[in-house]
Amino acid sequence: MANIFPLTKESDNFAKLGRLLIDGGTKALCSVLDGSIHPPGDLAVALYNNKTLLHNLWKPPTPRPRNWRKVLNDDQWYQLFPQPSLLPPSSESFDITLLTILLRNICPTLTAPATGWDALPAPTDKSKEGMIARIKYYRNKVYAHIHEAACDDDTFEKFWDPITAALVALGVNQDEIDELKKRPGSTECLKTLEQWCKTDIQQFEQLNKNVLALKRKVSKQGKKFNKKLKGVSQQVQQALNQRASSSNPDQDADHQKEAIKKLLTSLVFEYTEGSVSLITPLPWMEALSKHTLQHLFKNLLIAEDGSFVKLCDLFESDNTKKRILLEGNPGIGKTTVSKKLVNSWASHWQGHSERASDDIPPENIFPPETEIVLLVVCHDLENPNDWKDVLRQSLPEDLSDSAKDIILSYISDNKERVAIVIDGYDELPASSTKAFDKIFNSKVLQNSYVIVTSRPNTIKPDMRGFFRKLEIKGFDDLEVKEFISSYFTKSREASKRLKDRVKKDRRLADFVRNPLFLAMICVVFEDSEDRIKDDLTREDLYNEIVYCLTKRYCKRRNDDDVEGNRIKLRFNGMYLQLGKCAFKGLLKGELSADTAEDLALATQIGFLVKNCPRRQIRSQITLSFFHKSIQEFFAALYIADCLGKGVSGEESHLSLYCLSWRHFYLVFKFDIIALIDKQEIAGAAINIVKNLQKNRFYFHLICECLFICKDLMDKERILQDIRDNLRSNTVNFSCDDGLHINIDRALDGLCLLLGQPEIEATGIERLNLWHLSEFQNSFAKIAFELKNNSSLRTLIISSGAKNGLITESQAITGFVEVVMLFRRRMSSLDGRRRAASSLK
Repeated sequence: MANIFPLTKESDNFAKLGRLLIDGGTKALCSVLDGSIHPPGDLAVALYNNKTLLHNLWKPPTPRPRNWRKVLNDDQWYQLFPQPSLLPPSSESFDITLLTILLRNICPTLTAPATGWDALPAPTDKSKEGMIARIKYYRNKVYAHIHEAACDDDTFEKFWDPITAALVALGVNQDEIDELKKRPGSTECLKTLEQWCKTDIQQFEQLNKNVLALKRKVSKQGKKFNKKLKGVSQQVQQALNQRASSSNPDQDADHQKEAIKKLLTSLVFEYTEGSVSLITPLPWMEALSKHTLQHLFKNLLIAEDGSFVKLCDLFESDNTKKRILLEGNPGIGKTTVSKKLVNSWASHWQGHSERASDDIPPENIFPPETEIVLLVVCHDLENPNDWKDVLRQSLPEDLSDSAKDIILSYISDNKERVAIVIDGYDELPASSTKAFDKIFNSKVLQNSYVIVTSRPNTIKPDMRGFFRKLEIKGFDDLEVKEFISSYFTKSREASKRLKDRVKKDRRLADFVRNPLFLAMICVVFEDSEDRIKDDLTREDLYNEIVYCLTKRYCKRRNDDDVEGNRIKLRFNGMYLQLGKCAFKGLLKGELSADTAEDLALATQIGFLVKNCPRRQIRSQITLSFFHKSIQEFFAALYIADCLGKGVSGEESHLSLYCLSWRHFYLVFKFDIIALIDKQEIAGAAINIVKNLQKNRFYFHLICECLFICKDLMDKERILQDIRDNLRSNTVNFSCDDGLHINIDRALDGLCLLLGQPEIEATGIERLNLWHLSEFQNSFAKIAFELKNNSSLRTLIISSGAKNGLITESQAITGFVEVVMLFRRRMSSLDGRRRAASSLK
């Protein structure tokens, strides 16, 4: 039986023509669309502007025209308008048919050739439109309507020249086309491979004969070799024994001294002139000479049991515990403090003199007996096995393995002369925390100073007792002003305007106490002062820094025509892809990003930074977010998008899992509901009520959504849908401001649900209110709305007053008001029931 897939000269001809048309034609039409019609950066905008026209090519308009025919299929439509969670449309992914449709319909500068778009133009037609029509014609002639994948030599030459002429006229390189034509076909390659195979078989047979002969020869020499090997082994052992008995202690001491000297030289250079000496709250600041510890470091408030401790007195005020835990919120300056600690030791060791002040003295912050200070950066560690591996990975890379062994031995024998600064313990994957346990509980390095920086509540409870605990509070007013002055060294006017804004805006004044937030605000203010809102929220600030970074990237590429919503339209797909990657990393406890994803654009913009590999062999460059909080922000964007759109499949599973995850509320600092598009907030509320009722805080999220929906026309329908989907008649509502939810909005949403006379019943029969006294106006709101509610039967109130926010008398007055109104309403309901019963 003949082979239905023969390899012949004719099949080679067809393959070359196919590549010429498909690869060359696609590139040619793509270059026309991108180069002179719609540049890649504006393609999404152009498609959006022509969406109605393109939709009529996909779906029939109403009323349906008699001669209407479907031009775009479903796959092509979703290529032009992909789901928001995917990357924006790219002309590089379009085929010839789709490119031709776009050129014919949305490019007003192109006009149909005299013979029309679907016929072969006349040979005298050298226009751009004629070349486009030729490519489409020959694509159908050669590739689309054929009965076999073969082409004889005459037909091949007949088609090759006119197709080549059209491609070259549209910008395809002639040399590349000629190289394709001359390239050997599969039949010629097959003949060559067969010849190689025959030669290899002959060489293998000869090699096999040689191996057998060698094997016989080795077998004869085996006994003689074994006797000689035994004798050599005995001689080597005797030499080793003699060397061990006559070792030179002075020589070992010299090796140790040399290794320690090299270690100290490397550490001092790194801590005073290397990357450790830089303060880079944002990664693109590295190139600016002013962002050094010496120039930009400002004293941070460090609190212990209600009183403040100066950084220079960290060890003098309490020397009984040598394990110190410095906790602080994201961006508060934990890494900066770690750098300052090791920098002060290095500057003292080197004999450098810092600027004198009361808070930053020139002397060493560590006790004078401290000889070695190691900085351990947790997010740089690669799966450490134990505490020695932690220290080994933190030693300078220019040290040899033998030198590192000597240093580790020296540290073990001289613990009291060593200090370990462990930065960012919260950024360590859970699988690596055991490597630190023996250091934390003083089973090793008992007399060494150990300073750990971390977010709150990340050290294991059974380990916290070994630490003296302090909290980094951030900047005071004076340090804020000095930081702003240091940043705006070339613009005193801008410095003064920002200081005035901070002075007038209480909310902004709270933000700038956080060094990272202050750096972000300076960057945004430097670009556009108007983008710093008066009612700035954390979500606003991170949105602005993302906008600012993206805009700077566009300017670097001389793409200035990108402002406001155009940036979001163009880059939103990338933001959501990065958010999904960020969320997956958080679930694994990793700051790094998945290199399997295409994250080149995010790296170019500056959201991700490249990590230099520690190993030189088989090393892989990894990517990580420049700060953990920016990773959390992108993850929050992704979750908000999933909730708003009700995305099915993996996205929905991940987002719902996140909101059922207690760690989400303890670590995430973003109000997810505030990040959902307002047009999708109603759908988000229904999505939450259907899927998250096992979450103890789900009702807060629903109430916050309701508040945002209060001005919508179909508010009553949304409220009714929520009531219909509630699976329990009991709900819990806490006014604890420790939740990263807008409690004010959530409380207003609760009142909106309780006080709707249009709804027959809210479906809520038992309401548990916790920490109600945290918000003074909550009593009046609840009391006012209860009189309209007809379904509530049980009301549980817990004050939970703390921090002296309101007085006891205020709390009691508020409770009495709520309870009395509730009792009057219940009495009224009972009276109506009795009256109805008597009528029966």
